Amino acid sequence: MTNSFYYFFSATPQVLAAILALFGVFVIFKVQTIKSELLAFGQVINNRFANLVEPGEILKDDAPTKNFRKAIRDSIYKCIHSKDMDELKEIIDGINDENKYKVVCDDIIDDNDYNINQKKFIKEYTNLRKIINRTIYLSLLTAFVIIICLATIPLDNYIHCNIFLLNYLFGFVLVSVFCIFSGLIYILIKSLK
Repeated sequence: MTNSFYYFFSATPQVLAAILALFGVFVIFKVQTIKSELLAFGQVINNRFANLVEPGEILKDDAPTKNFRKAIRDSIYKCIHSKDMDELKEIIDGINDENKYKVVCDDIIDDNDYNINQKKFIKEYTNLRKIINRTIYLSLLTAFVIIICLATIPLDNYIHCNIFLLNYLFGFVLVSVFCIFSGLIYILIKSLK
């Protein structure tokens, strides 16, 4: 029983760490891909604003509206070049917010091309947040299980005497590993769609 105890509580952290590292590489590439798509959508939206405030273009708008639109375009441009997805989403949400920019951006909101890209942006941004949040949660759970397993090994004399504690730890680790694998597979499947 001692050999199987050591084997289980030392092999489990190794397997979890290896799978977490492999999964981390996959998630990093997926997050980069989603960020690239978000930047592309942001660029399309930025181009829509650029078409409304380019010099020489005759607009019905008054000067404050033009300046405000230019400020929005400049903010979107800065977000794209700094790759700040959160700020970019806040600006795009503000364009549709009746209390924020909507009065100045009514003709943009009515544009079908803008609406399609805005919806794609929101959908991809939501996917990005979900992938990041679930990965963080599963990574923390994995780290916790690894620490529990490694902390259990030096306490083997005490744990062998307490069969209830041994069964509890064994069950906890198995259920946690199942949850971790299920969560990682779920993220993997959602990411490949």
